[in-house]
Amino acid sequence: MIKSIIVDDEPNAVNFLANALTKYCQDVEIVGKAHSVEDALPLLFNANFDLLFLDIELLDGTGFDLLERVGKINFSVIFITAYNQYAIRAFRFNALDYLLKPVNIKELLNAVDKVRIRLNASQQHFIDFKKLFDNLKAPQPTKLAINSQSETVFISLDEIVRLEAYGNYTRVILVDGNQIIASKTLKDYETLLENLSFFRVHHSHIINLQFIKKFIRRDGASVLMQDGLNIPVATRRKEAFEQYLKDFFNQMD
Repeated sequence: MIKSIIVDDEPNAVNFLANALTKYCQDVEIVGKAHSVEDALPLLFNANFDLLFLDIELLDGTGFDLLERVGKINFSVIFITAYNQYAIRAFRFNALDYLLKPVNIKELLNAVDKVRIRLNASQQHFIDFKKLFDNLKAPQPTKLAINSQSETVFISLDEIVRLEAYGNYTRVILVDGNQIIASKTLKDYETLLENLSFFRVHHSHIINLQFIKKFIRRDGASVLMQDGLNIPVATRRKEAFEQYLKDFFNQMD
């Protein structure tokens, strides 16, 4: 059984979530409920549990305040939030599980399924609060959590030279020459890195514009990267790429 605790300041939200878990997730057992930081602290310190459903805005603080006071996190967390899209991006950059209010049953089942997979594989999903807070406070997220099969690595965006499709995975190439095989698809990263210094120039390649050495327009467009690799620019992406490149460097002036 996945022993779980629900912390949310809205009693109706707690009841809805508890009922949905009872109905659709037979292996999830609710072992505690709370509506505030102070109410939740004794539960988290004393209960033996695997999963915390945590609202961000509580009666006497935030879910982050609660987790900071707990200190060591040896359980999985699914955040429940009504935060805006920018904050959601920060959660995604930190590879955190979250549910948007009002909670959708299908999304709830997907989130629980990811936790179930980690627990079955004896993998914990630890939260790096400093990196999360840095991304929440910054005008743009600065670090990306990259999940590989064995670990989660936090990488600064300015260390990523390019990303390359690798079947259903993605090869992330870093400025020091090291590579990480990430469990997300290239499409996932295209969405995540939208409107930053990255552009998908080809169905197999996303590049960091900061590491372009030369843009070659003749004989089929391509970009020469600082690591010496020449990457083709797809014909259908060429016009949009030229405009994105122009806008990006104009913005830096």
